[in-house]
Amino acid sequence: MKVQNPSRWSLKLLKWFCPDKLYEGIEGDLLEQFDEEVKTLGLRRARRKFSWSVIRFIHPSILLRNRVKKFKYIHMGMYRSHLLVAFRSMKRYKFYSFINIFGLALAVAFVFLSFLFVNKELRYDRFHENQSIYRLISQVRNAKTQETEFAGRQSAVLSIPLAPDLAAGTPSITRYSRIASNSGTVLRKQTPYQETLHFVDVDFFSMFSFPILSGGADALDKPNSVVLSSEKATKYFGASDPIGQTLEILLNDSSQLFLVTAVVDSKSEQSSIQFDMLVPFETFKVVAPGSMTSYNTASVEAYVVFENPDVANGISPVLTSAIDKLNKDDDTILEIGIQPMTDIHLEPEISGNAVNMNPQKLYIISALAFLVLLVAIINFITLSTSHSLKRLKEMGLRKTLGAFKGQIQRQLIVESFFVSFLAGLLGMGLAYLATPYFNQLLEISLVFQVELISMAFVFFIALLIALVSGAIQAFILIKHKPVDALKGIGVAAKKDSLLNQALLVLQFALSITLIIGTLVIRSQMNYIQNKDIGYDKERLVEIGMQSSPDIVASQNLLNRFRQELQKDARILAVSASMNSFQEPWTQFGIRQEDESVEQVYFNKIDGDYVETMGIELTRGVDFESNSSNVNKILVNEALVKHFGWEDPLSEQIPGKNYSSNHQIIGVFKDFHFSTLHNKIEPLALSVHKEAILGGVTGLSTYVWPINMYTIVLRVGSGDLGSILQFVESKWEEVNPEQPFVYSFVDDVLAKNYEEEVRWQKVIDSASIFSIIIAWLGLLGLTRLSVQKRVKEIGIRKVLGSSVASVATLLSRKFLLLIVISNLIAWPVAWVLAEKWLEDFTYRTTIGASLFLLSGLAVLLVALASVGYQSLRAANSNPVDSLKCE
Repeated sequence: MKVQNPSRWSLKLLKWFCPDKLYEGIEGDLLEQFDEEVKTLGLRRARRKFSWSVIRFIHPSILLRNRVKKFKYIHMGMYRSHLLVAFRSMKRYKFYSFINIFGLALAVAFVFLSFLFVNKELRYDRFHENQSIYRLISQVRNAKTQETEFAGRQSAVLSIPLAPDLAAGTPSITRYSRIASNSGTVLRKQTPYQETLHFVDVDFFSMFSFPILSGGADALDKPNSVVLSSEKATKYFGASDPIGQTLEILLNDSSQLFLVTAVVDSKSEQSSIQFDMLVPFETFKVVAPGSMTSYNTASVEAYVVFENPDVANGISPVLTSAIDKLNKDDDTILEIGIQPMTDIHLEPEISGNAVNMNPQKLYIISALAFLVLLVAIINFITLSTSHSLKRLKEMGLRKTLGAFKGQIQRQLIVESFFVSFLAGLLGMGLAYLATPYFNQLLEISLVFQVELISMAFVFFIALLIALVSGAIQAFILIKHKPVDALKGIGVAAKKDSLLNQALLVLQFALSITLIIGTLVIRSQMNYIQNKDIGYDKERLVEIGMQSSPDIVASQNLLNRFRQELQKDARILAVSASMNSFQEPWTQFGIRQEDESVEQVYFNKIDGDYVETMGIELTRGVDFESNSSNVNKILVNEALVKHFGWEDPLSEQIPGKNYSSNHQIIGVFKDFHFSTLHNKIEPLALSVHKEAILGGVTGLSTYVWPINMYTIVLRVGSGDLGSILQFVESKWEEVNPEQPFVYSFVDDVLAKNYEEEVRWQKVIDSASIFSIIIAWLGLLGLTRLSVQKRVKEIGIRKVLGSSVASVATLLSRKFLLLIVISNLIAWPVAWVLAEKWLEDFTYRTTIGASLFLLSGLAVLLVALASVGYQSLRAANSNPVDSLKCE
């Protein structure tokens, strides 16, 4: 039977710091508790709890009784003395101790949570046992000009036959798996549910290490088998065993029974490949029957494993050469490359279906964590050095009794380490309490864990602060002669004052920069919400249709549904389109006579779409409801401007390969069918695909084949709940086998900017942390300054100075430093704001009022804290301050 023990490092740590008299009893109790927790919590959690219990025993009452104090070569007696002095100083100066510890603890909490987040993102896709999985990527090059097309964009979405053809022609590829996705309808107990199905090859589970909770690795070997994630297994089968049970799934009007063969953990928080239901790839021919052998349509991602991982270096020319023999398009060269699996999550430039994240976000949160920590360190150093001048007599006495320079330095470093380490432990406690809020803020699921690396992280921060702060304090105090020090004459006070002023300016400059960043993001979000996007987004609803390739069936469904809805006057208009606002729209590539490729966005629509959307026509006419509209199209102003047309109604979209003519019957005002990050591109709308499809040579789309997949309806005034109930009842009448899935367009548009909103909240938090820490430091410095000038204040009041003049005298220096901080922060913040706004084609303007507002806010906070203490000192009785010591 395998012995289950705690982690070795925790046992060694306990033995190292625990005194002999206590060790046996403490170890026995902890091991007994560990054995019980293994039975109830499992080995892994029990080990974590054991390690945390050991760490909690590290405190002065244990450390100071340790036998290692007998080892003279490390002077444990002296270190014990230093710790006692530090503890007594904390008790004596509670106010400064609180500011130092709490301010630093806030920073450590924010930094620790940021560290957990960055560490989580860097671990994506690293749970697979095979770390030599590669994703195939492609880039299109013009065969004649050798220039890259589609703006040099690389794509991981490939044609269906590419991966198996490559595997057949490249012996070094041992396994491959394609991944395609499509919506389907699961019928369970007569209730329809819309789900996303992923179609994968049989090698999927031999390549990827998704844990199989029940069933076998051969789960996809049989046709019409389905593998469920644990969440979907619970949804459809509850607590019963789903293995061997069936699900009826409707794909493209074809209903099939699928046998559940396995349940897996989809690792949704650690994997770039997201799925809930896996089915054999052969089933995909039901969805795309005309694309299974075609190189003209890209709709799948493909992953490969090489026989020898070293072959991956320099494999791209081999893959390109192998596929070139199969590519029938003489006008283009399809260049094939590879991307390591572990690089996918942090590579947003390659378009694909895998979940990714812009690494810039990691840089931002790391930079924010660094800035907050820097503000806290500056605060700690500033207060420590200023407060250290109170210890001149103590240092003078130590030097008189024979203390060397190195011993005083060591004492100050040890004391600083003691305080900063306590702050680090408190910070970890605050991080534990703040983890749920942090998860809600970023919409993630971080798990707070205290591991060896976590403790090493806190120890490193504490040591860094101790070394810097202790060294500066020692530099200031050791400069004094013992005689001057015993008299309390601070000859280095001027240097200390200049250092503290410089640090205070830097501290507030960083805080002001963060505040300006927050205001800029808020201004851009307000701009997005209020900008005219070219159509009326209010009370506009999108309803998902079935993914049938039958255009006639889709049109008939729309007509029946519209006929039923028009019975209620609250339904103002009904139409349908190929593309929805939840996904990028379809883009066509049209080759020109000079071999260049023009990119035109396209949407197949119903004849009432323009009216339903509230899009404004600037020229020509709309589609006629009772006309065939076979060769007619509408274009936007951006397309007209792109081709430089003066009379667009007499023009045609140019193309080398057009097999039929089309007629532009109208021009509509530009509207945003993408986010404000992107400029409005040329767009064509048609009722019939034949109007434009005849000249297309390239395609980028999220839905295929061309059909209408989204119903759009505009509702009038009234209770939305009752209107939606009516719409749903009519949907169940005309299409009972499809679930009623709807979304409001304004909610969809808001979702497009969720990332910016989340990071606005992060920067808000960082700004709040930094300004609180900076304010605490200013509060401490102000109090120190006032205490140093108590007698001066008394003399001035005796000589007739008013309370206002004394308060102004004490506040003037600090307020001047805040003004200097603003002057430093403004240009830095402006450069950073301009850099961030570059991601938006349509953006707000950065006005001077924004900078003045942030500067004024910080100035008022500083004035409140400085003014309060100054008035308090000015109102004190001069008799008390002029008493003899």
